[in-house]
Amino acid sequence: MHAEILAAKHLIPGSPVCGQAYFVTDNHPLHLFEFMRPLIEGLGYKMPSSTFPYRPVIAFLRLWQFLHFRIGLPAPLFSPHEVRKLAISHCASSAEAERDFGYQPIASPDDAMEPLLDPLSGTISRGSGPPGAQVATPSIGRPSRYG
Repeated sequence: MHAEILAAKHLIPGSPVCGQAYFVTDNHPLHLFEFMRPLIEGLGYKMPSSTFPYRPVIAFLRLWQFLHFRIGLPAPLFSPHEVRKLAISHCASSAEAERDFGYQPIASPDDAMEPLLDPLSGTISRGSGPPGAQVATPSIGRPSRYG
């Protein structure tokens, strides 16, 4: 929202902002599971500890998906595309937004996550198990180059 307001203030004829799309980030690149760690652990769950090699998982899911469409097997839980989104880290730069309309993050990732955890911890059911139960989502992919 902060970036949208800054960009809107710079929407004047001849501005470099006009007609452009921008990535806005907190300039703190993290692998998806490391980004989610404070939320998952803040809600009392443990981070998944199992990892699976990316290529065999993709090959297996492609075969399963083929068989699903060809002979009617049940659909796989994850498509190859979804696993790819989990396994491969992507980074975006806010450099153009900084240059064109002065964007700077207004909160660190830790500062932004903290107010999110307070209301969630009181309203989201922690499942049927005790606090500290294992999250059912496996960590699939390559080792992160950021963490």
